[in-house]
Amino acid sequence: MDGLAYSNYGDGSYYMWMAEAFESNLESTVWTLKLRKGITWQDGMPFTADDIIFTIEMQTKNDKLEYHFYWVEWLESAVKVDDHTVKYNLKKPNPRFADQRIACGLGLFPDMFAPKHIWGTIADPSTFKNFDLAKGWPMGTGAYIVAKVATNELIMVRNDNWWGAKTGMAKLPEPKKVIYRYVGTEEVRTQTATDNGFDSMEDITVGALEVMLTQNNKWEAWYKAKPYAVPDPCARIIAINSAKNRGTTKICARCSAW
Repeated sequence: MDGLAYSNYGDGSYYMWMAEAFESNLESTVWTLKLRKGITWQDGMPFTADDIIFTIEMQTKNDKLEYHFYWVEWLESAVKVDDHTVKYNLKKPNPRFADQRIACGLGLFPDMFAPKHIWGTIADPSTFKNFDLAKGWPMGTGAYIVAKVATNELIMVRNDNWWGAKTGMAKLPEPKKVIYRYVGTEEVRTQTATDNGFDSMEDITVGALEVMLTQNNKWEAWYKAKPYAVPDPCARIIAINSAKNRGTTKICARCSAW
């Protein structure tokens, strides 16, 4: 799924993507989101303000969905201005509302939008598995489509009808297939990378990276010297789920915020 925009953790700037603009009034109580024109879901259906409004209302009405209480706390109403414009009326000022929608628009906050033409036919969204590769589920707007899911591997193939390339907003990515693979602990991953088993890696320690750089000169980081990349703003914690009847505690491997 494409994000509304992507943030530069180094300087706090935004690179707009599905959104052209996201601005507030002086009090930070009303935020207006402006979408790019020509965005489509991977099945060709238009992505519009209707999908955003539908997703928010679905979360608000169902307390079994993950972000129900977020929207109940903050949102008074979400109003469709036109097919490409949504106005968020908040219950209280929130100067960081755009940060929460944009900087973490990849699933850490509520902006993983649901296609209304699919989810709108589901009786109980809290039990919907959203997985049927023959039907194109999960359905997104991104340049890659899920082709295979295994225990330790995810394979995605390029969507040659991606809206970003068709509208001229961006170039079609060159790789026709992307394979995400988990091979084990950091030691195993580091050795696999050193042996050219990966084309790219993320979320490793400085020590592991320095070992890779020493043993394989094909690897390079964002920066040639420490810290090698922009420091991750997510603190590493262990969060214990102490609520009743919430199932197994989950720890997010990337941000440890579940």
